[in-house]
Amino acid sequence: MGGVEMMKKLMFVVITFLTFLSISTIIKLPVQGASNVNNVQIVLHHRISEDGNFVEVNNDGKEHYYNDGMVDGANTTFSVYDLTTKYTDYLTHNRSPENLFQKIGVMSPTKIQKFIIDNKLHKLFNVTTNNAGISTFDVNGSDYKAYLIVQNNNDNYGTQSFAMPIAISFPFGNTNNGKPMSVIHIYTKATNLRRAPYFFKYGKDSCGNKFPLGGAKFVFYRFADNHRKEYLGINNDWVTSSDPKNDYRILKLSSHKSGLVLLRKYDLTPGTYYFSEVQSAKGFKISSYARHIPVWIPGSLTNLGFSMDIIVNHSRIPPLSAYQVPLAVYYNHDLRIYNCQRRFSSNTITNGKSGGNGSHSKNGGSQPGYVDKGGGNYKTNNSNRKGIKGLLPQTGEQQLKFSLLGIALILLGIIIYVFNHRRGEINNEK
Repeated sequence: MGGVEMMKKLMFVVITFLTFLSISTIIKLPVQGASNVNNVQIVLHHRISEDGNFVEVNNDGKEHYYNDGMVDGANTTFSVYDLTTKYTDYLTHNRSPENLFQKIGVMSPTKIQKFIIDNKLHKLFNVTTNNAGISTFDVNGSDYKAYLIVQNNNDNYGTQSFAMPIAISFPFGNTNNGKPMSVIHIYTKATNLRRAPYFFKYGKDSCGNKFPLGGAKFVFYRFADNHRKEYLGINNDWVTSSDPKNDYRILKLSSHKSGLVLLRKYDLTPGTYYFSEVQSAKGFKISSYARHIPVWIPGSLTNLGFSMDIIVNHSRIPPLSAYQVPLAVYYNHDLRIYNCQRRFSSNTITNGKSGGNGSHSKNGGSQPGYVDKGGGNYKTNNSNRKGIKGLLPQTGEQQLKFSLLGIALILLGIIIYVFNHRRGEINNEK
């Protein structure tokens, strides 16, 4: 019976080892070959695309030289936050930190500030780029340290630009040899922000089917101080007209096949404006609401120096990066303005609901019939939006986990075999 007892003890040891293994995989214990570099130098290169045409940024930690026409972001301030707690929380709960970093990399100025507040991130320090758009600073590069780098003001030449947030974690290994890097070069992906109003033109048939309408034409107008209606002209001026549809002086906007109607490259002063449909797609009737689609441009800025969201059709829309509308916004029903087919009788339709003509307030007046609906849905789609991905080096936890598990299973199999064999011998002796 002594052999049986010995086998029981051995099985207890193996079970204890397996339990320890499971716990270690949860808390992500450090593995051999990790860095533990206490001091790492970050060289931040701030580069701005004025038209939004980017050359893909290679953030592998190495220094690169680009000749792509982008502008150096001089005298721009960034804040560095401690992201370690959020990063390790993802590891602890077996969630992918890479997904977290990808989400961070496409956040708007409003979204990233909300993320910072919601997660109570501690700001470590501020850094400012020099005339060449470069800032150098040191961070603690110990294992499982993570940082968030966020732009927090405008550039010195007065344009409103925004760099996509960047997340980085340690250890950070060289792509050639895997050794930890003590100097890491990071390149921002930044463009000018534009407060550009837009919405989506949709049609609705007698069966209730909804679909985008291309080819509808719109003008853009406001009410001057004397209550005179003025239309935005092709020369960025404001003109009066009794026939805006056919007046060659007035800017005409056509809906894209996706339904998008976007006012580009026009700087609007704070106040109330309207889109007005003057020609619908063939076979559709212009709804009453489509003739007076309200737009409100706020006059104040956030405490970060970035413009507040504008409001179109009672829905908040953030500033656009290089006039690129986020893919997720295409599914915001609050931004859809409907026309019905001519055989389908309906007086006024907006989002399937009746709507009025909007209030004719003076330019610079209060927002028209403002209803805060939370700004619609601005969820990022990481598979379709391009931004700077978070820098997440591989540390080898997966390889270690499976190796230890394999060893433990082999040992358990041997012990079971020996135990059964010994028990057979005992039975034979009896």
